[in-house]
Amino acid sequence: MNTIPSLPQAAFSMLLGLTALPAFAQTATPKSLVIAIDGARADAVEIANAPNIRSLINGTWSSGYRGAYAHQAQTIKDAATLSGPNHTSIYTGVTAIKHMVTANDNTQMAAVKQLDYLTILEQKNPSLSTAKLATWSSDGVVPTAADYLKVSNDATSAAVGAQMLRGAYSDVNWPLGRDVDAMFVFFDDVDHAGHASTWLSSSYLAEVEEVDGQIGQLLAAVKARPNFANENWQILVTSDHGGRDGHGAMEAACYTIPFLVASKSVAQGVLAGRAGNKDASATVLTHFGIDPGQVFQLADGSGSYMLDGVVQGRNIRPADGSLATGLVANLRFNGNYADATGRGNNVAVGAGTPFFIVGKFGNGVQIASQKKQKEYLSFGAHRPDLDFGGSAGSSFTFTTWYRGGAQTGDPVIFGNKNWNNGAQSGVLFSVGVSGSGSGLGLNLADTGAHRSDAYRISTAESSSGWWFLAITVDRANGLSTVYAGSPAGKLYFISNEITALQDIGSSLPFNIGQDGTGSYASQLKADLDDIGIWRRALSKNEISTIFNNGTGRELCSAAGTGCN
Repeated sequence: MNTIPSLPQAAFSMLLGLTALPAFAQTATPKSLVIAIDGARADAVEIANAPNIRSLINGTWSSGYRGAYAHQAQTIKDAATLSGPNHTSIYTGVTAIKHMVTANDNTQMAAVKQLDYLTILEQKNPSLSTAKLATWSSDGVVPTAADYLKVSNDATSAAVGAQMLRGAYSDVNWPLGRDVDAMFVFFDDVDHAGHASTWLSSSYLAEVEEVDGQIGQLLAAVKARPNFANENWQILVTSDHGGRDGHGAMEAACYTIPFLVASKSVAQGVLAGRAGNKDASATVLTHFGIDPGQVFQLADGSGSYMLDGVVQGRNIRPADGSLATGLVANLRFNGNYADATGRGNNVAVGAGTPFFIVGKFGNGVQIASQKKQKEYLSFGAHRPDLDFGGSAGSSFTFTTWYRGGAQTGDPVIFGNKNWNNGAQSGVLFSVGVSGSGSGLGLNLADTGAHRSDAYRISTAESSSGWWFLAITVDRANGLSTVYAGSPAGKLYFISNEITALQDIGSSLPFNIGQDGTGSYASQLKADLDDIGIWRRALSKNEISTIFNNGTGRELCSAAGTGCN
């Protein structure tokens, strides 16, 4: 019995305030393939050689298809970064406060009352053929009305899925030649590789590449379908969590995941806003003309609920403009501490005797090196261009080229707060976070004691050579991001939500090499060059343009500001 009302897809898009679908997308038969990669960090997907995922992102997979992608997508935040809570959120479109799965617990997962999206599809149209293929056995206990459920391993899931898509698979529960309308596939081996050798290791990246090949099997099977030209496949790729030395912690390295939706109906580009894995269900339901904003009944009829996830795929970030836009400071260190933008945001020596060296471009500056005394540069008194506070706060970006070995403690690269207390209002970009090995961290806190941390990107890949470091604080998307571009050309990144933050202003000056007090116990020892500060959040594409696979572009050239 059809208990869930539906709308024609074009009308439903108008209801959501979306651009009307192209004619071919309105008339094509909707189909769905959701792929979840357990333990996949967003930066790993981009660093690894993953041509199949890349073709979906770039909109080059097949003629007429486009890709909408978020490299800063987030896990749910009301449970640990574990598979159980996040798998369940991907299936049901609600967070842990509703589905009540807070751990990798089969009893909790079996008791979920919210409907998974495959069940909703079956209720809306029982004639649809739906299949769920997974590797982790706990996925098999989450209630589903899918026509087919198989728990095996990654290789088998890929092979069975490809055969089903071609109409060449059969067993006692799936007759030969049966069509597929919606398929869910969960690959697990990337997570195993992370646990075995840490996230971002060579073996971990190799497993990402293997899973990309298995995704390629599924995509090839989709394209081989005899009626493919008359179908509109929505291919959604996401993950349950990232990781660092493990996962489960409430930290940005575990929060940051990919979210990709490709179809004939989406716009090409970077997703605006803050995507999350909980958005998968709403996005699929919309593709089939089902209103994800309606009230759904719990499986046991004991109550009702609404989805927490939102539809992704049509709201795209505007195209990048000039890198010079919003650039308010550029320190080139070519024999002076002047701001090359001409806005007068120069620095002066705050303490010690920094000196000029051969930098990444021309000269750079060396702070402390092997010296023990306090040494730093300071922007000094209040600079309006560097005031990112206020009740709503301002978006901003800080970038620098950095060369330095292991640090003692957690010294400051750039900051305007008292680092003796992370809850103090202000901004702090640090390296060598205490107790966590070598790594980068961004600490933000407001005057109301709300705090957001994006910590622990490793800079241990190479102890020498110039790294490109950047932080962005994007108030529009509600995310902060830390980037670390290695001398080997790899760009790592992690993100964290900042929606709770309000006024992050500080009465202390912004300093380079020290916190705002100029007296923090841990002293930065590093070479720096070509510092840039913007009153806006640069996009990842703009960050990549400056980094340029490790070769780098000097800002006065890349941003067109002149090289005086």
